[in-house]
Amino acid sequence: MVRTIEIQKIIEKQLIQELLRELGYSVTKFQPTEKPDAIVSVVKAGVKSKLCIEHTSYFNDTVAGKCSPKTVLAEFWEEVQASLKRRICKRPKLGAVQLSLGFRKKAPIPGRLDEQRLLARSLASELVLFMINNPVRIGKFTRYGRHDWNPVSKLGELVDNMHMSRWDCEDAVASNCSWNCMDISGGSIGLSLNNIISSINQKNKKAKNYIWNRNSELWLMIVADGAIVSNHAGRHQQKVAWSDTDLALACKQSPFDRILFWDQRRCWYKWLKPQRQIKQYRDPYLHF
Repeated sequence: MVRTIEIQKIIEKQLIQELLRELGYSVTKFQPTEKPDAIVSVVKAGVKSKLCIEHTSYFNDTVAGKCSPKTVLAEFWEEVQASLKRRICKRPKLGAVQLSLGFRKKAPIPGRLDEQRLLARSLASELVLFMINNPVRIGKFTRYGRHDWNPVSKLGELVDNMHMSRWDCEDAVASNCSWNCMDISGGSIGLSLNNIISSINQKNKKAKNYIWNRNSELWLMIVADGAIVSNHAGRHQQKVAWSDTDLALACKQSPFDRILFWDQRRCWYKWLKPQRQIKQYRDPYLHF
């Protein structure tokens, strides 16, 4: 758990520093904290200032305070892939197989990491065994469903369907795991104003108990960093009622001096408090 928190703070620092650079600030001192997430000394146009910044992630499939359903699934699939890669490396011919897997809607995936790892290893073992027992010919595309595996197995308990095919070149991906989960690689991408309002209202309540640095500007940054598919906001050209009265009220009642929504992957941001026009600062398709 400590490691998870440490990684989260590293990611927060990287995101905050990247955004501040795009806004024209030079960071002179960065202090990771809790409640708020960071206290940052900056310089812009020769003017020094101190910012107290609270960071929160945007999801289009859940309101603030609740974990995106895809988050636990993505974490679990990472564990499955890690186990698969170790097993596939010992069986080079399986590396040339492409597999896309879909989980059952209410697949019983545990929240605890140690339990996830045990289940992930069991599922990876059964997937490899299934592939060995059901070899795929080159150029052949095969679909399997729940009726194709034992209902009391981990496959039967967790997996709804699988699509399999084989590369023409046996050595093409022999050392890699190119098997993916359709539930986290595909899904809706878009901006939900209700979820943004929910994030602001939640942070407004929590901010009452925060320890703010004197003479600092208080910032709330809501970030879509694309970590999973539901963490995308999409292109800013979509129709969004930024003048929404509930959004205006949440911002007005907020203790934060400035509130900003940022889509890191699509390279645009929108100041919600004070209201400003959307800024597309880079072509996302030329961003590497």
